[in-house]
Amino acid sequence: MGSSPSKGSSSPFGKRSSSKSALDQAKKAAEANRQKSQGNSSSSNIQQERLSSASLPNTGVKDPPPNVQNSAISDSVVPLGHAAYAEGAYNGAPLPPDEEERMKTLSALKVLDTAPEERFDDLTRLACMIFKVPIALVSLVDKDRQWFKSHQGLAATFTDRKSSFCAWTLLPQHPEVLVVENTLTDARFKDNALVAGPPGIRFYAGCPLVASNKMRYGSLCIIDKEPRTFTADNCQMLSNLAEMVVRELEKEVLLEEQRQRSEMLSQENTQLLRAIDAFRCSVQVL
Repeated sequence: MGSSPSKGSSSPFGKRSSSKSALDQAKKAAEANRQKSQGNSSSSNIQQERLSSASLPNTGVKDPPPNVQNSAISDSVVPLGHAAYAEGAYNGAPLPPDEEERMKTLSALKVLDTAPEERFDDLTRLACMIFKVPIALVSLVDKDRQWFKSHQGLAATFTDRKSSFCAWTLLPQHPEVLVVENTLTDARFKDNALVAGPPGIRFYAGCPLVASNKMRYGSLCIIDKEPRTFTADNCQMLSNLAEMVVRELEKEVLLEEQRQRSEMLSQENTQLLRAIDAFRCSVQVL
């Protein structure tokens, strides 16, 4: 249906590597792509102008409903796809079987609706540069919405969940990278508000953000306004970046868990020393 998952390791992230090595690899790939494209700068400029255009490409499909055309994305207060279709016209992704536990894991991060952070923006900027796409997002799928911890190429900070491509990456049949090379030929997405209207999504690739307990927070995704192919090597690179996002998301939680363990060990040591002192005192009395 115009989409295909990556082939390779059964792990959601493929072969694991350190954050530093993955970042170095990503930077080297980006530099190689930059040098390769220098000889064709004029065509590259034309491509960038085409990608930066806010208008929909001429696809020959029928005009979207009027309320879709009015769902402007330039205002960050207006969520993408909000009320773009009448209730029940487009249902979006089904809920995953572990939705209740997944939501508990997401809530425990305490990251929803927090301020933007450079450590996440660096990764989405890098994704745009590596894959030469206009849009990259760290998307966390909440109960009724998807919220963007980092967003490049879009002013909006969230969308309704029904319109969310990333909600599909929560399903167990997408263990690695969900790739949609042409949304207009994919039955799951061709009627989506974000395809029929702004921003006119034509290509999507999203790697699940898998927690330490195997629950899924959402995805690191890249988006283009034109159909394109995506190789297994591309999937591996996106997976490496997604792993780095997860490490950053869980950093504060892990630090808090380490602090609590240290306090518990300290209390246990104190109790043990008191027991030893009490034993010595009883021996001296005898």
